[in-house]
Amino acid sequence: MEKISVPAILLLLGLLSCPAAGYVYVASDFNALPVGSVPQTWTVLYTSGSVRTCAVVDAATELPDSPPDIKKCVKLYDANGDTSNIHFRHWIPRTSEGTTVIQFDVRFSQITANFAVRVTNGDTFTTVANSACQLQFEGSVAWASGASGPGCISYLKTHTASLLAYSGVVYEPNKWYTCRIELTYDALPENRRMTCYFGEKNGTLNKILDAVYWTYKNGAFPTGMVDNLQQVGFMTSNKSEGDQTVYLDNILIEGPVAPLDYATVGQARLAPKGTLLRVTDKIVTAGTDAFGQIFYIQDNISGGAGIRVRTDQTVQEGDVVDVWGSIAQASEGGSSTNHNCEREIVANSVVVKSQGNPVPRPVWMPCKNLGGGWFGPDEVAGGVTEPVLKGVYPFNTWGDTAFDPLTNSFCPLFNVGTLVTIVGRVTQWCGDYPSYYKSNDYYVWDGSDLAETSRQLIKYSDYDGWHVVDNSQVPPVTVIDESNHPSGVRVRIPSWLFPQLPKLNVGDVVAVTGISGAISNSEIVSQQKIRNIRVLRVRKASDVVVIQRVSEE
Repeated sequence: MEKISVPAILLLLGLLSCPAAGYVYVASDFNALPVGSVPQTWTVLYTSGSVRTCAVVDAATELPDSPPDIKKCVKLYDANGDTSNIHFRHWIPRTSEGTTVIQFDVRFSQITANFAVRVTNGDTFTTVANSACQLQFEGSVAWASGASGPGCISYLKTHTASLLAYSGVVYEPNKWYTCRIELTYDALPENRRMTCYFGEKNGTLNKILDAVYWTYKNGAFPTGMVDNLQQVGFMTSNKSEGDQTVYLDNILIEGPVAPLDYATVGQARLAPKGTLLRVTDKIVTAGTDAFGQIFYIQDNISGGAGIRVRTDQTVQEGDVVDVWGSIAQASEGGSSTNHNCEREIVANSVVVKSQGNPVPRPVWMPCKNLGGGWFGPDEVAGGVTEPVLKGVYPFNTWGDTAFDPLTNSFCPLFNVGTLVTIVGRVTQWCGDYPSYYKSNDYYVWDGSDLAETSRQLIKYSDYDGWHVVDNSQVPPVTVIDESNHPSGVRVRIPSWLFPQLPKLNVGDVVAVTGISGAISNSEIVSQQKIRNIRVLRVRKASDVVVIQRVSEE
């Protein structure tokens, strides 16, 4: 019998009945998540500065006066005292017509710190210039003129933060409220509206706002009109105010964009960010038992295209699944990076159709081929035009089969997300390397010519990408320090798995199976913006086989 999650049922009902708002994008009640966890289908970004946390809590323990349907919820805590904040956000399909609805339950422990709900125009969340609209719960530092102090609700009239207007509505601490925002997009600017409803939970929702101002962007008209909606997020104060605690639950986002069906993972992973899509009958090559709330699916052939899926469900290797969700840039350590070559499907629902199926045979490849080259149509990421799939060979802009005159060869095919096997010697344990790396990771190298270890990576002044050059060349560029990356492929070992693996020494020869991956180096050293480091993600103890011990030589 198929296992279908509650969000899956909501989504399927939405597809069948097509409610007024359209299709269900997000349905999060957090009840299936363990206390203390971070919802994996959401992206959490902490800006630098004060103490901040985002985690699931048990309402019966923390908020015993809550209504019975509030079982678990997300707690955002910001110590404030500076201009740092929390961004708790979710991709939605790129929407440029019809009505999008955002509804959620919210509770404030105090009314002296600002909290906001933001919908973005485009895929950049952390700048107000990309706001399509923003609903502001005022704190002790005034945002909107005319507001009467803490506990007021205001809204963004244009992209400029100083141009907010007071809605005339106030809220109180330690009460659960329901808020509903309806955004209607139309070809005629005068028909584009932002309508908001607000009231105590399980009570009457009163209309508190009906305006067209959300249609402006960057202060210009008409060229500054909002042309799409792409993210929904909740954010804590970025002004110096007192400590803030906000609770969120029952987040429902609906919109007019129908999901697109893709026959293969290879096609789906090329979709533009924010695309709502469905892939069916895909084999799970690595389950959530290996990587937490992430699993990998692959087209069901050896060497088939793969992609990771972010979910709150339990999925096992060998499951055959249908996945509904949105394409997003992969998130490492809780934050996404524009140039990360991994993409992921942020799942609205996962339907497990069968279990215990054989997975495709891993394809063997030399270390130098892991990750592969750039591939796919271009996109603009962080202000730079580059292919959608960004491999570890970004030394030209002609695609992943481009000829590299420095090695007299073609770039290897993009293979991130695919189940693979490498063979080589252990060259380095990683305990002495930057803290982003796990100390139980190590490097394996087969002696092949890896671009990032045998040559310098350099950046041309016009920022046309990273290029690999011979060490003998002295171009007018900045040379990137390669000292913190030993030769070989980084083998990433989950902390729970490390005690089960055989003890390895530098020099041992091993065969390692896992998911081909890459992480953006800009998540390690912020100055390195486009560099991706190849990794192999081990799933289970049998993925590591010792072929020869160094002591046996």
